[in-house]
Amino acid sequence: LVAFSSDQVYTGLTEHGPFDEDTPLSPANVYGRHKQEMEQRVLDILPDAVLLRAAWMYDLPGYGLPIRGNFLLNLLTAAMRQETLRFSARDYRGITYVREAVERLTQAMELPGGVYNFGSENDCDMVTTARRACALLDIHPVVEAADWPRSLLMDGGRFRAAAGVGFDDTMTGVQRCLRDYGLLK
Repeated sequence: LVAFSSDQVYTGLTEHGPFDEDTPLSPANVYGRHKQEMEQRVLDILPDAVLLRAAWMYDLPGYGLPIRGNFLLNLLTAAMRQETLRFSARDYRGITYVREAVERLTQAMELPGGVYNFGSENDCDMVTTARRACALLDIHPVVEAADWPRSLLMDGGRFRAAAGVGFDDTMTGVQRCLRDYGLLK
């Protein structure tokens, strides 16, 4: 069994991260608490199960598939509508190109049972991440800096070591996505 959990299990931690899978958890929201409980219940029943703590994911519309709002679409929509976006300068998290996550599922199916952080790492806060992505897209929505603390930064070392492959960092993934859609050379 391979099941998805979430980086939201790290909400409520006051440290900056990145967090590994053995970090003691105390999720600050219901979603994070439910994901933590799911992980434990699954592993109690099936210790060989693989639980993937996924980061926030994004893609662009294409391939005739439906798509919900996500990081890149939020930036593009705000630029088109001349809207302001707010991200916190004290919010840290990786954001993963969904196509890379799909590619990594093959390796995930071969992992020994346990919990794995599954997604891109990031070296900066969300304001900086948003502004960097806007620069790559050559769009100019107003990105305001808010001030709420959160760190969902995940250390992907366990997955890299066990799978023999890791994820692109957040901005490299954004560049890859834009190249895949012909928006960046």
